[in-house]
Amino acid sequence: MGWTILASLIENRLASDIHGRPLPSARTRTLLTLFRNALAVIISTITIMIVLSEIGVNIAPLLAGAGALGLAISFGSQTLVKDIITGVFIQFENGMNTGDLVTIGPLTGTVERMSIRSVGVRQDTGAYHIIPWSSITTFANFVRGIGSVVANYDVDRHEDADKANQALKDAVTALMQTEDIRGLIIGEPTFAGIVGLTNTAFTLRVSFTTLPLKQWTVRFALDSQVKKHFDLANVRAPVQTYQILPAPVGGPLPDSLPPREPTI
Repeated sequence: MGWTILASLIENRLASDIHGRPLPSARTRTLLTLFRNALAVIISTITIMIVLSEIGVNIAPLLAGAGALGLAISFGSQTLVKDIITGVFIQFENGMNTGDLVTIGPLTGTVERMSIRSVGVRQDTGAYHIIPWSSITTFANFVRGIGSVVANYDVDRHEDADKANQALKDAVTALMQTEDIRGLIIGEPTFAGIVGLTNTAFTLRVSFTTLPLKQWTVRFALDSQVKKHFDLANVRAPVQTYQILPAPVGGPLPDSLPPREPTI
C-alpha cells in the first residue's frame, strides 16, 4: 500500500500538468526517477525477506550471502557507482539542466538528456556525445546568470587614436539605439581605450554584460556597426605590406639568400 501511494505521487509529479502549472525541471524528473527506482528496490527486498521469514525459511544465510554478493558487485561496478553519486550531486546543485549550453572538457554543446549515469550533449555540428558523470571534473554553463562580450578591434598604428575611439563610441551608440539589441544588454558598455600596441596596430576594447546566451547576438550586431562607422570615419585596419625585389637577370643571387645545394 505504501509503495502504491508513493509511486502514484511520483508519477503524478512527473506527468504533464493539465492545469497550467509548470512542469518539473530536468533535475526534478531525474531525482524523482532515481528515488522511485531506489524505493522499489528497497521495498521489494524487504518484502521478499519478510515473506521468506513467514514461511519458515532461515534468512540469516541469505543475508550473509547477500552481503558477500554486494561486496563482490561493488568491486566490479565502482565506476557505475561513481557515475551515479557524481550525477546525483551535480543535479542536487543544479549544475545543468536540459537545454543548457555547456562546455565539458573539449566539447561545447546543448544538453539534450540527463540520466542517472550520464549526460547527453549535442554539438552544433550535430554530433551527439554521451558523457559519464564520473568523467566530468569541471564544466562551464553559459545559461547561469549573465553573458559577457569583450570586443577588441585592431586599428592601423598611423591612424589618429581619438578619431578611432570616437568611431567606436558612435558604433556602440548606434547599437544601443537598436531596439532588438538594447533589451539584451544589461547596464552600460565599458570602454577601456587602447589595450594593446604593436609595430603595426593599436587595439581598442569595449565590453558588455548581456542576458544569458545573448552575447553572440550582441557581438554580431556590434561588429556590423563597427564596420559601418569605421568605414564612415575612414579608420583603417592594420595591413602588412611586403616588398619583393627581383634578382638581376643572369646576375648573382642576393647575399641574404642561401646558396643552392648542388644536385647529383
